[in-house]
Parts: sequence; structure tokens; C-alpha cells
Amino acid sequence: MVPSPRPRASYSLTGVTPASTVLVYRNGDPFYLGRRFLIHDRYVRTFEALIAQLNEGVEVPFGVRTLYTPQEGHRVRNLSDLKQGGKYVAAGRESVPSSDDSFKAGGANT
Repeated sequence: MVPSPRPRASYSLTGVTPASTVLVYRNGDPFYLGRRFLIHDRYVRTFEALIAQLNEGVEVPFGVRTLYTPQEGHRVRNLSDLKQGGKYVAAGRESVPSSDDSFKAGGANT
């Protein structure tokens, strides 16, 4: 006699918060290819936690202090400002010009 298969549990993805992936470049370094970061509410709950994660993954003199968009140079201040698949530039204490090409690292301006 063949045992009856166990009923399958039904899983719902309606309550799952999707993670977003962003690509972060180093300010002023045209040879840095960028690094992908996975941002999920479970591990990165605040913007300060994201900055701490960026400090571990992107080597910036004096540490990562701010995050900018590469084209317009707008400063990212909240996790809600990040977009899925977005490209960003990590900067330290240095000032970041918004229209200067030295700001746009590697492939960030594409």
C-alpha cells in the first residue's frame, strides 16, 4: 500500500516585502565598477543602517557619509528615496558638485 502524500502548505506572498537592489559607485573614481547592495527591511531598517552597510562595502576616505544620485546630484536622505535598480554615488566628507563630470563615477552616468 502506498502512503498518501501529505497535503501541501499554501504560501502567500502578499505579506512579503520585496527587497530592492541598488548599485553604488565611489565618488570621483572612474575606475570603480560599482557594487550591488541588497536592501531589505529585515536587515536595513534605517538610513543610518544603510550608511553603515555602505561603509563596510565601499571604501571611501573618512567613510561614507552621504549618498547622491549620479545624474542630478540630489542627496538621498531616506530609504524611501531609493529606487529598485537605481544607481547612486557614495561620498565622504568631500563636497559633491552636481554638474561636474568628476562627480560621475565610472558607469554611473550612463
